[in-house]
Amino acid sequence: MAAGYGGGARGYALLWVLTRDAALPVKAMAFRDLSLPFALGMALRVWRHRVPLSGLLALGLCGLAFAARGGEGFEPLAAAALAYGTLWLGYVPGGWIRAWNRLGDYSYGLYVYAFPLQGLAVWLLGPQGPAQNLACAVPMTLVCAILSWHAVERPALALRRRALPAPAE
Repeated sequence: MAAGYGGGARGYALLWVLTRDAALPVKAMAFRDLSLPFALGMALRVWRHRVPLSGLLALGLCGLAFAARGGEGFEPLAAAALAYGTLWLGYVPGGWIRAWNRLGDYSYGLYVYAFPLQGLAVWLLGPQGPAQNLACAVPMTLVCAILSWHAVERPALALRRRALPAPAE
């Protein structure tokens, strides 16, 4: 779809700018709104060797987005702050945030089991507000994620490392 606008990250960003004020169907609006963060993530991946990872830059982008709230530039600045800040948090040298993974990497299990267990909480207990649903579903989800990591994911990754050569970067 964005190929006519130059393709890749530039095409998605241009598509976002050109359709910003357009009256679009709901699904097209969702695509447009998600295309800018996606394009920024792609661009950061493509230019990863040229873009420095800096906590100061991450804070600066957050500050600019905060200052622009309510104005024209808020959405692109917030998307840039979110994309860059997420990468910075994930790749902080000696990353303090990685201490979470000392016991295991439960992120995939949290991702996979959250939605079905939130639905289970509603099915078992009836309609709930977001806070109540989280209070019910998060403990169940964490238990499933822990079990999944130790019983399935970590053993599978160990097998893969033995069976396949390391991927080239």
